[in-house]
Amino acid sequence: SKATVSVLYWSMTARENAKALGISGGVVSSYVLLYSGYDKATKRLDMGKVKEIVCVEKSKLHTAQQLNKVLGLSALTIGSVALIPGRVTDGCQKALLTITICFASVHSVASSYLFYGFNPKKMVLGQGKAIPAEVPALIFGMMGIYGFASQSSCSSVRTPAAYAALFFSLLHFYFIETPTGLPQDLPCRPYAYTSVVASGAALYRFGFRNLARYFASFF
Repeated sequence: SKATVSVLYWSMTARENAKALGISGGVVSSYVLLYSGYDKATKRLDMGKVKEIVCVEKSKLHTAQQLNKVLGLSALTIGSVALIPGRVTDGCQKALLTITICFASVHSVASSYLFYGFNPKKMVLGQGKAIPAEVPALIFGMMGIYGFASQSSCSSVRTPAAYAALFFSLLHFYFIETPTGLPQDLPCRPYAYTSVVASGAALYRFGFRNLARYFASFF
Protein backbone atom coordinates (compact mmCIF):
# COMPACT_ATOMS: atom_id res chain seq x y z
CA SER A 1 0.00 0.00 0.00
CA LYS A 2 0.99 3.65 -0.34
CA ALA A 3 1.17 4.00 3.45
CA THR A 4 3.65 1.10 3.71
CA VAL A 5 5.80 2.54 0.91
CA SER A 6 5.74 5.95 2.62
CA VAL A 7 6.81 4.47 5.97
CA LEU A 8 9.64 2.51 4.33
CA TYR A 9 10.79 5.63 2.46
CA TRP A 10 10.91 7.81 5.56
CA SER A 11 12.62 5.11 7.65
CA MET A 12 15.23 4.71 4.90
CA THR A 13 15.71 8.49 4.74
CA ALA A 14 16.16 8.59 8.52
CA ARG A 15 18.83 5.86 8.34
CA GLU A 16 20.62 7.68 5.53
CA ASN A 17 20.53 10.97 7.43
CA ALA A 18 21.80 9.27 10.57
CA LYS A 19 24.61 7.73 8.53
CA ALA A 20 25.53 11.12 7.07
CA LEU A 21 25.46 12.74 10.51
CA GLY A 22 27.68 9.95 11.86
CA ILE A 23 30.24 10.43 9.07
CA SER A 24 30.17 14.21 9.49
CA GLY A 25 30.45 13.97 13.26
CA GLY A 26 33.49 11.73 12.89
CA VAL A 27 35.12 14.17 10.46
CA VAL A 28 34.49 17.20 12.70
CA SER A 29 35.70 15.37 15.82
CA SER A 30 38.87 14.26 14.08
CA TYR A 31 39.70 17.84 13.09
CA VAL A 32 39.01 19.16 16.59
CA LEU A 33 41.32 16.54 18.11
CA LEU A 34 44.05 16.08 15.49
CA TYR A 35 44.10 19.50 13.82
CA SER A 36 43.19 21.92 16.60
CA GLY A 37 45.11 19.82 19.13
CA TYR A 38 48.37 20.02 17.19
CA ASP A 39 51.05 22.29 18.64
CA LYS A 40 53.14 23.84 15.85
CA ALA A 41 55.93 24.71 18.26
CA THR A 42 56.47 21.22 19.70
CA LYS A 43 55.07 19.41 16.64
CA ARG A 44 53.03 17.17 18.91
CA LEU A 45 49.41 16.73 19.91
CA ASP A 46 48.45 18.75 22.96
CA MET A 47 44.95 18.07 24.29
CA GLY A 48 45.31 21.24 26.35
CA LYS A 49 44.81 23.18 23.12
CA VAL A 50 41.56 21.33 22.49
CA LYS A 51 40.43 22.14 26.04
CA GLU A 52 41.25 25.82 25.42
CA ILE A 53 38.88 25.83 22.44
CA VAL A 54 36.04 23.68 23.78
CA CYS A 55 35.98 25.30 27.23
CA VAL A 56 36.69 28.82 25.86
CA GLU A 57 39.65 29.17 28.21
CA LYS A 58 41.66 31.57 26.06
CA SER A 59 39.03 33.87 24.56
CA LYS A 60 35.76 33.76 22.64
CA LEU A 61 37.56 35.09 19.58
CA HIS A 62 40.18 32.33 19.71
CA THR A 63 37.50 29.65 20.02
CA ALA A 64 35.50 31.16 17.15
CA GLN A 65 38.58 31.34 14.89
CA GLN A 66 39.61 27.75 15.58
CA LEU A 67 36.11 26.31 15.18
CA ASN A 68 35.73 28.27 11.96
CA LYS A 69 38.86 26.57 10.60
CA VAL A 70 37.45 23.20 11.63
CA LEU A 71 34.19 23.98 9.81
CA GLY A 72 36.01 24.93 6.60
CA LEU A 73 38.21 21.83 6.59
CA SER A 74 35.27 19.60 7.51
CA ALA A 75 33.17 21.03 4.66
CA LEU A 76 35.92 20.30 2.13
CA THR A 77 36.41 16.78 3.49
CA ILE A 78 32.72 15.85 3.76
CA GLY A 79 32.06 17.21 0.27
CA SER A 80 34.89 15.05 -1.02
CA VAL A 81 33.58 11.95 0.76
CA ALA A 82 30.14 12.53 -0.76
CA LEU A 83 31.66 12.48 -4.25
CA ILE A 84 33.78 9.33 -3.81
CA PRO A 85 31.77 6.25 -4.89
CA GLY A 86 31.68 3.49 -2.30
CA ARG A 87 29.59 1.47 0.13
CA VAL A 88 30.32 3.81 3.03
CA THR A 89 28.38 6.68 1.46
CA ASP A 90 25.79 4.69 -0.49
CA GLY A 91 22.39 6.32 -0.01
CA CYS A 92 23.59 9.30 2.02
CA GLN A 93 25.42 11.37 -0.58
CA LYS A 94 22.69 14.02 -0.76
CA ALA A 95 22.60 14.33 3.01
CA LEU A 96 26.38 14.70 3.05
CA LEU A 97 26.17 17.36 0.35
CA THR A 98 23.56 19.26 2.39
CA ILE A 99 25.84 19.16 5.44
CA THR A 100 28.73 20.35 3.25
CA ILE A 101 26.69 23.34 2.04
CA CYS A 102 25.64 24.21 5.61
CA PHE A 103 29.19 23.98 6.98
CA ALA A 104 30.67 25.94 4.07
CA SER A 105 27.99 28.64 4.36
CA VAL A 106 28.53 29.08 8.11
CA HIS A 107 32.31 29.13 7.50
CA SER A 108 31.83 31.83 4.87
CA VAL A 109 29.63 34.03 7.08
CA ALA A 110 31.92 33.57 10.08
CA SER A 111 35.00 34.43 8.02
CA SER A 112 33.27 37.51 6.65
CA TYR A 113 32.84 38.71 10.23
CA LEU A 114 36.16 37.54 11.73
CA PHE A 115 38.39 38.85 8.94
CA TYR A 116 36.38 41.63 7.31
CA GLY A 117 33.85 42.79 9.90
CA PHE A 118 31.12 42.32 7.26
CA ASN A 119 32.74 45.14 5.28
CA PRO A 120 32.19 44.47 1.52
CA LYS A 121 34.94 46.93 0.53
CA LYS A 122 37.54 45.02 2.56
CA MET A 123 36.43 41.77 0.92
CA VAL A 124 36.60 43.19 -2.60
CA LEU A 125 40.06 44.63 -1.95
CA GLY A 126 41.27 41.55 -0.08
CA GLN A 127 42.14 43.39 3.11
CA GLY A 128 41.47 40.61 5.59
CA LYS A 129 44.49 38.32 5.61
CA ALA A 130 46.79 40.49 3.48
CA ILE A 131 47.97 37.68 1.19
CA PRO A 132 48.65 37.99 -2.58
CA ALA A 133 45.85 35.72 -3.81
CA GLU A 134 43.22 36.68 -1.24
CA VAL A 135 40.65 38.00 -3.73
CA PRO A 136 40.88 34.97 -6.08
CA ALA A 137 40.66 32.73 -3.00
CA LEU A 138 37.43 34.40 -1.91
CA ILE A 139 36.00 34.08 -5.43
CA PHE A 140 36.93 30.38 -5.56
CA GLY A 141 35.24 29.86 -2.19
CA MET A 142 31.99 31.48 -3.33
CA MET A 143 32.06 29.49 -6.57
CA GLY A 144 32.49 26.32 -4.54
CA ILE A 145 29.49 27.01 -2.31
CA TYR A 146 27.33 28.10 -5.25
CA GLY A 147 28.37 25.03 -7.25
CA PHE A 148 27.44 22.63 -4.46
CA ALA A 149 24.16 24.43 -3.76
CA SER A 150 23.17 24.31 -7.43
CA GLN A 151 23.39 20.51 -7.36
CA SER A 152 21.43 19.96 -4.16
CA SER A 153 18.18 19.28 -6.03
CA CYS A 154 19.70 16.88 -8.58
CA SER A 155 18.86 13.18 -8.40
CA SER A 156 22.57 12.37 -8.16
CA VAL A 157 25.12 14.58 -6.46
CA ARG A 158 28.00 13.16 -8.50
CA THR A 159 27.65 15.56 -11.39
CA PRO A 160 30.41 17.39 -13.28
CA ALA A 161 29.26 20.65 -11.66
CA ALA A 162 29.66 19.14 -8.18
CA TYR A 163 33.22 18.04 -8.94
CA ALA A 164 33.93 21.50 -10.33
CA ALA A 165 32.61 22.97 -7.06
CA LEU A 166 34.96 20.68 -5.14
CA PHE A 167 37.86 21.81 -7.32
CA PHE A 168 37.07 25.48 -6.61
CA SER A 169 36.78 24.71 -2.89
CA LEU A 170 40.21 23.09 -2.96
CA LEU A 171 41.66 26.14 -4.72
CA HIS A 172 40.08 28.35 -2.06
CA PHE A 173 41.75 26.34 0.70
CA TYR A 174 45.12 26.45 -1.02
CA PHE A 175 45.22 30.15 -1.83
CA ILE A 176 43.65 31.40 1.41
CA GLU A 177 46.25 29.47 3.43
CA THR A 178 49.35 30.25 1.35
CA PRO A 179 51.04 33.60 2.10
CA THR A 180 53.08 33.58 -1.12
CA GLY A 181 50.99 31.32 -3.34
CA LEU A 182 53.79 28.74 -3.41
CA PRO A 183 53.25 25.13 -2.23
CA GLN A 184 56.30 25.13 0.04
CA ASP A 185 54.84 28.02 2.01
CA LEU A 186 51.59 26.28 2.92
CA PRO A 187 51.72 26.63 6.73
CA CYS A 188 49.08 24.05 7.63
CA ARG A 189 49.09 21.69 10.55
CA PRO A 190 49.63 18.14 9.19
CA TYR A 191 46.09 16.85 9.66
CA ALA A 192 44.73 19.64 7.44
CA TYR A 193 46.16 17.75 4.47
CA THR A 194 43.48 15.12 5.04
CA SER A 195 41.10 17.46 3.22
CA VAL A 196 43.56 17.78 0.33
CA VAL A 197 43.96 14.01 0.04
CA ALA A 198 40.19 13.46 0.20
CA SER A 199 39.40 16.08 -2.44
CA GLY A 200 42.27 14.85 -4.61
CA ALA A 201 40.92 11.31 -4.41
CA ALA A 202 37.42 12.44 -5.39
CA LEU A 203 38.71 14.47 -8.34
CA TYR A 204 40.95 11.59 -9.43
CA ARG A 205 37.98 9.18 -9.41
CA PHE A 206 35.99 11.59 -11.56
CA GLY A 207 38.96 12.14 -13.87
CA PHE A 208 40.94 15.32 -14.41
CA ARG A 209 40.33 15.04 -18.16
CA ASN A 210 36.59 14.91 -17.56
CA LEU A 211 36.89 17.99 -15.36
CA ALA A 212 38.89 19.79 -18.06
CA ARG A 213 36.26 18.87 -20.66
CA TYR A 214 33.54 20.24 -18.40
CA PHE A 215 35.31 23.58 -18.04
CA ALA A 216 36.08 23.65 -21.79
CA SER A 217 32.38 23.22 -22.57
CA PHE A 218 31.79 26.79 -21.38
CA PHE A 219 34.02 28.22 -24.10
